[in-house]
Formats: sequence, C-alpha cells, structure tokens
Amino acid sequence: MEALRNATPEQIETFLRNRKGGQIDEEKIQELIRRFQAGEFNP
Repeated sequence: MEALRNATPEQIETFLRNRKGGQIDEEKIQELIRRFQAGEFNP
C-alpha cells in the first residue's frame, strides 16, 4: 500500500477498479481520495 501514499486520485481509482475486477463503489473511492489528499491514510 506504500505505493498509494503519493498516488493521484486517478491512480487510486485504477488500483481499486483492478482489485475489484472492474466493480467499484464510487462513494468509497471519493472517500478514499479525500482521505489520501488530507493525509489521513496510514497503511
């Protein structure tokens, strides 16, 4: 998960899309992007 620390929102979305086989939860992505940008994510 260290690679996601400096990832762009687009990279995060791609990562999540790939992990879930193309099925993604948009609200969860937006929440994760907000947390990454706020520096709240601690792997």
